[in-house]
Parts: sequence; structure tokens; C-alpha cells
Amino acid sequence: MGNDSVLNLGDPFHFNYDNVSNAYIWANRRIAYQTKHISDIFKQVFGEENVGPWKHVRPIITGQSDDPSVAMDVLDYLNRNYGIPTDFIHGIAIAPYFSLGPYKFGTNLTVDEVLDGLNTDMQRYLPESGWGKSGPLGVHAIYGAWYNVAVHAYEGGPDTVNGCGSCSLAAKTNATRHPRLTDICATFLNGWYRFGFETFNWYSTGAAQTSQFSSFTLLEDMRQETLIDTTHMFSPTSPVAQLPRPSPKLKAIDQILQNSINLTFGIPIPSRNVNATNYMNHPPSFHYPDLRNLTINSTFYYPIQIFESPIQLNITVYTGGKSGLLEGSINNGQFTQIETVQTENTTIYAPSPSIRFRINRTKVPSIAAFRLRIVQGEYSISSFDVDLSKN
Repeated sequence: MGNDSVLNLGDPFHFNYDNVSNAYIWANRRIAYQTKHISDIFKQVFGEENVGPWKHVRPIITGQSDDPSVAMDVLDYLNRNYGIPTDFIHGIAIAPYFSLGPYKFGTNLTVDEVLDGLNTDMQRYLPESGWGKSGPLGVHAIYGAWYNVAVHAYEGGPDTVNGCGSCSLAAKTNATRHPRLTDICATFLNGWYRFGFETFNWYSTGAAQTSQFSSFTLLEDMRQETLIDTTHMFSPTSPVAQLPRPSPKLKAIDQILQNSINLTFGIPIPSRNVNATNYMNHPPSFHYPDLRNLTINSTFYYPIQIFESPIQLNITVYTGGKSGLLEGSINNGQFTQIETVQTENTTIYAPSPSIRFRINRTKVPSIAAFRLRIVQGEYSISSFDVDLSKN
């Protein structure tokens, strides 16, 4: 349908507005347009005051947990062609599953290897993985904040099917019953909420046996439930009696529900000398300790922790080289250009004029997305400071 719209109908919905010429991207943009269209229909029926972020009807666009570019592109598409995304949608939703990592094709695994694999793969979904290319959830957090949209999980959890689903089934079955799985799942869910994300929907909450096609349920048997007494429903010699009660996955969810989880993702206020190379989607390594050889309109995003609102922030960027123009902005707004200070060369840095931002968030704690854009000039960027304004 995206192909037909672009190639045969004159691109009425602007799927190729940037000449990307990629049918896969057109298809995702069509989904974004259709979500906007559905949102418009609901507004006509229920009224605009009932449709949108944190309202009765909350349209959501799906992305891909390991490929943040999908959500980033559809949000940019809406913003460029129809207006700010929050005029149409409440948020984005992804499905973060962690698999067996290096063991997902293992044919004769032990229980410990299954659990080790799950634990290893799960780490990339924690705030400690940062917001570079190796931290996909961090990228979703920043770009969601940039457009002020919520981030939800429409499903997710441990996955022993990805890879060779039929391999090592006995070990996979016993791993789902092992106490270590409670810690792995609890760490995973705790990490999700430390990003400041919204509801995580587990897939699925019923009961099923581990097989080559499924290992996603919370339970193997509904009688593993402990909120009600199910012991009269089976005999002491029944296979059900040998299962852990509650199941390790269910126990992890109970632990999360019983505890308050604090936001830990992002750059705290105040912070000094924040390395500018630690921007959203940055590569694993750099040739230089700073941002240099910058091209016009290059952009760099950073997450700032917000624990109170309203506040005013001062951000001071350190640049080196010729004087030029640099733009700072926050959450797709307050676009402010400053003239950088000329220094002797691009490796000697001086503070540019501070940029002041007003932060007025309806939800705290949360993160704000700070963006730098190169407007004009031949300068490098080493770092920046973040402070609360005293005025």
C-alpha cells in the first residue's frame, strides 16, 4: 500500500517527502499516517478533549525494540508533515524480548547455560547500557522525550524460541522453573521502569508448556497461582505439585509491584564536563575525544534527568576553533542559537554563552531531551555543563 501510494498515486500522504525511496520506510510511515487518521476519527466522535496524551483515547504507534530508527522515523514523519506528534498520538510501544544470546543456537545446553544466555542478552535493555548504538532502549527514551510521547511495552520478556526453538528443550523447561529466572526477570523489569517508561505488558499471563514455539507465559499451570489456595486442586504426587509456586516469572512481577522504582537513566542536574561524544546513537568508539569535523545541520541528542518542575536550566557548551552558530533546543522546542567563542584552534575550548531553558513537565520524574544542532562554523565541541538557573 505504501508503494502504491508513492509510485502510482502521486504520494498524497508524503511517504517519500525526503526522497528516501525505501519501500520498507514507506510502509512504516503509512502505519503512522493511518494511526493519525484513526486519531482524527476518534476526535470527531469523542471530541478533541478526549483523544491524545493521557486522555481517554490514547493512540499509539508501534516500533521495534532493537531498531529505534523505526520509531524515530515515524515520529519525524508526523512532525514534518502534519505537526507535533502529540497532536495525534499518546506514545510509542515496543516489544523488548531478551533471548539466549550466545547460546540461542545451542543444541545440548545445560540449565545454567540457558540462564546465563538470558542474563547476558538482558543486559542490553538496562539503563547502564546507555544511549549509544548498544543501548536501544536508551535511544527510544531520548527520542520519545524529544517529542513528549510516552514509551510503553506492548509485550516482552524472556524468549527461548529465538534461534533454535526446538534445541535443548529440557534445559529450557527447567530454566523456566529455576529461582535464578526470578532475579533475571526482576532485573529486566526494574531496568524498564528506571528508564522512566510506562506500562510493561507481559506476554502472556496465562499458562503453557515450554516448547519450540512458546516460552512466554508466566505459568506452566494455572494452579501455580498463590493468591488463592489451589492445593486442593491437585494431589501431592501430581506433576503440578513439583512446579514452583509461584512461578519464577510471576514472583518477579510480584517483586516489582511491591517496590518503588526510581528513575536512574540520563544526565543528572547539576553535571559538569558532560562528554559531547556521549550522544544518542553514538558508535562504540571514536577517533577523537570530542566532536569535530562537523557538518551543517548535524544533530546530537542527550537525556537530562528531571526530578522537579517547573525549573529553569542553564546549559553551557564548550567549543574550540572558529566562531560560529550553534543551536540548542529541548523537547522539540525553545530553539535557541548562540555564537560560539573563537579560540586558538579546535583543541582549545572555551565556554559559549549559556543557553537557558524552561522546563514545565506534567510528569516527574522524567527525562528531557537536549539537542545540539550545527548551524554554521568550523568548530569542535568537547563537553557541556548542566545547572539549575538561579533566576
